[in-house]
Amino acid sequence: MELIVFPETFIPGYPDWILRLRPGNDHELSTEIHQLLLENSVNLNSEDSGPLYDSAKKHQVTVVCNINERDFEHSQTTIYNTNIVNSQDGELLNRHRKLMPTNPERMVWGFGDVSGLKVVDTPFGKIGNLICW
Repeated sequence: MELIVFPETFIPGYPDWILRLRPGNDHELSTEIHQLLLENSVNLNSEDSGPLYDSAKKHQVTVVCNINERDFEHSQTTIYNTNIVNSQDGELLNRHRKLMPTNPERMVWGFGDVSGLKVVDTPFGKIGNLICW
């Protein structure tokens, strides 16, 4: 039995520019970078996460991975800071979206909800998670 855990927004990466670019002067660059993040964010309703699920199943590991999740249910433009737990069978066990992004993070991520605020059974015992800066 193995457990693999990845850090916050590992896929496709943390939007570090929000702490470095200025809202007024760097607007064009911020818009361009945000669009790239949106295009590379994971849609859990598609095959985007298939390679992660397949690897978990192939290697019989439980994977906890943090992603930028693109919402395709409503606006199709909201990004969430999301933690997913995948089983050794390659199944999604839980999706937890960060409840309250910090001040600059609110320029990138939407507010999560409590639907993923739970624990799931794994071969290691129960796994729960929170996402905090």
